[in-house]
Amino acid sequence: MRFWYSALVALPLLFVACGDDDGGTPTTTADGGAFSPVTPTQPSLPTPTPVADTATVVTVVWQDKTYAPTLAELKQLAQTEIDADGKRRGVSFATLAAKVGAQPTAFVTIQGLTADRSRPATVRFALADLATTSVLALDDQGHLDFYSTKVPKEQWMDVITGLAFTAAPAASSGATPTRSP
Repeated sequence: MRFWYSALVALPLLFVACGDDDGGTPTTTADGGAFSPVTPTQPSLPTPTPVADTATVVTVVWQDKTYAPTLAELKQLAQTEIDADGKRRGVSFATLAAKVGAQPTAFVTIQGLTADRSRPATVRFALADLATTSVLALDDQGHLDFYSTKVPKEQWMDVITGLAFTAAPAASSGATPTRSP
């Protein structure tokens, strides 16, 4: 008897839970309006906050040497102007390589955000390709943005946080840029 009583109580719950939905996408809303599907978007990163003059703005490494200038120190470095989709003024890669003693044959990996600031990214190039053709320019909030006359605009980045100079491979066949989303 107890079984039948449980079945009588559970059976309506089963019908309510299953409903009569055919599993398809509705074409109208409850009030008769047209259904507009929602496309999920990739979550965006938080907006970077302004950088204080005393905050480290970028970390540059080469072997066992590290250079981590504050915003105030970076502003004191020699500035280079390039014409990359307009005039861009900033610190050249040659200047930053000299700060850590990187060899001219080194490669540099740049870490930051994609230009739309939606996700982290890295790019890697031969230092010789970037030394005088590319700059890290300060934006109005004290973040470094990467601009180049040699690198395609699609690979420029914002909010640069790190540069890692590495020795060239022994048997290099030339610089092959890489990018990770």
